[in-house]
Amino acid sequence: MRVLAPGAPSWSVAVTSGDRMVFRLDLVDHGAANALDLVLRHECVHFALNRTGARFPRWFEEGLAVHHAGLPYLEPDATVERAAAAGRLPRFVGADRLFEGGEREAALGYKLGQRAAGAFVRRFGDAAVARLVRASAAGAPFPDAFMAATGESLDDFERRLVEEITPALPFWLFVIVENLELALLTLAALLAAAGYLRWRLRRERAMSALGPGDEPPA
Repeated sequence: MRVLAPGAPSWSVAVTSGDRMVFRLDLVDHGAANALDLVLRHECVHFALNRTGARFPRWFEEGLAVHHAGLPYLEPDATVERAAAAGRLPRFVGADRLFEGGEREAALGYKLGQRAAGAFVRRFGDAAVARLVRASAAGAPFPDAFMAATGESLDDFERRLVEEITPALPFWLFVIVENLELALLTLAALLAAAGYLRWRLRRERAMSALGPGDEPPA
């Protein structure tokens, strides 16, 4: 990959550059999330878009690729919900920078793109994807192509998506619910520790009140 796709991040399983697809056979097919058929479908989306001349923001193109690859291309979790609950969900305008960071930042970019592309297809249909491709290939900037394809501004779409993603719970409560099993175990441990300390305190007070020759209570 270093030779055939210079600049590809070390965590890349596959890369499409122009008319070439490069797969890392040491990583492909090592689990459900990187099965060859899923990775190939993902890269075929990039390949097809390259052939049309359309230019999408990376977060949206990767989102389309993940969406059409199908689950379990990305393991389901609450990454975007957690970021939204904490008020740290990246805006579309800066989301491409996530792919310039490490694997963790890129994972958030992929998942945000997946949620956006999935919402786009559900709301407007595959025909809107075709209209978006044609408008972009004709040279329209992405926000203009988006409006032409859907009749909705990109800002309004983003606002509705954020509302859908953001949990109704406060961040601290969302984290507890998300990690409910761990939270219950922690609570049980705290209650056990509090019970033991209470027993020790009562016993020490009882022993302090004993006279000479008295036996402490069990």
